[in-house]
Amino acid sequence: HDENFAEKFENFAKTFIQQIDNLTNIANEFANYAQMPNHKTEAVLIKEALWASFDLFKHLVNIKFTINDETANGLLVLGNKDNFISIFNNLFRNAIQAVDPIAQPVIQLHLAITSNKLLIKFEDNGIGISEAIQANIFEPSFTTKNSGMGLGLAIVKNNLLTVDGEIWFQSSPNKGTTFFVLLPIVN
Repeated sequence: HDENFAEKFENFAKTFIQQIDNLTNIANEFANYAQMPNHKTEAVLIKEALWASFDLFKHLVNIKFTINDETANGLLVLGNKDNFISIFNNLFRNAIQAVDPIAQPVIQLHLAITSNKLLIKFEDNGIGISEAIQANIFEPSFTTKNSGMGLGLAIVKNNLLTVDGEIWFQSSPNKGTTFFVLLPIVN
């Protein structure tokens, strides 16, 4: 018997439909995650994939990028170039978001060869990852952001596992985070 029932019902219906659309999008993202396409695996010049990703982000204002890439000259790793670019894009994007509130943001990329594997370090001086959430970082649907599905690092890890790669991180709150990517080198 509320005189504003029609208006309230219309607002409720719109909100309800928006939430259903949102849940549908989330379900679709999970479905895409679960059925990731099988890309052709081949020997990839890893420096090309790194630079393709780096070129997207290097011109950002107020971020000092440093890169040590001499180690990667001519190195081949087994995988898919597009997957590697996606992995590196995600790691650069996360580092950029982590340094956003910092007065003098720095993102560094270090490469080294260890035990016939390539170690790539993405290091930032950002806000770090609190210990309370570190165990969840690679879990699907986990996010600390207001937008996104929380699949980025889960997809990164999954892509790396398919090529016998590894990923882990070290973080100190208010000092920064370093993500480590370890890839087998093609002999």
